[in-house]
Amino acid sequence: KVTADMKTKNMTDKPVLEAKAKPVAGSSKASSSAPAAKKPANTYLSKGTWFVEYHEGAHNIKLENVQLKENIYILKCKDATITIPDKCKSVQVDACNKVTIIFKSIVSVFEIFNSQRIRIDCQESVPSIAIDKSAGVIVQLSRAAVANPPALITSSITEVNLTVPGPTDEDDPVEIPLPEQYETKLVPGQYKLTTEAVKHSSN
Repeated sequence: KVTADMKTKNMTDKPVLEAKAKPVAGSSKASSSAPAAKKPANTYLSKGTWFVEYHEGAHNIKLENVQLKENIYILKCKDATITIPDKCKSVQVDACNKVTIIFKSIVSVFEIFNSQRIRIDCQESVPSIAIDKSAGVIVQLSRAAVANPPALITSSITEVNLTVPGPTDEDDPVEIPLPEQYETKLVPGQYKLTTEAVKHSSN
């Protein structure tokens, strides 16, 4: 039998709930509001790959000792110019902004992803150029590179242009915008699709 003094509402030894301390203004973790520390610019070779990282405002970066079998990875550079005078295996540009890359020749592929306002200048040859999730990219080919033009593979791009020499050396270069939108249709009775670039002008 439960007696009256055993009921919770009448208990004299009720547990006292401690009041939670209110957070003091400005006591939140500094990491949530403070900007990330700026990492130092660095260029180094590691396991067959040249890393060019965090350069900002540098326009005289020249990779003079790159070998044919080596790759180049350019990460988070801003307002920079990078020159690759010798032939290399591949180049990757990741999370860069306002960067120009001038290169002689590439054996495999030149890749650009997660970047803005990138300009690449191919002086001799590159088999393939892949651009993903990037905007404001200019691909400039020399007359020698146009003789054997690269395959251009793109996805999620805006304002990407290919620049090639005019018919003669006296003519201005010709700028050709790459398609950004496509129209896909089902072929009736054939169970396949056809895809064409959407044209926005008569040019």
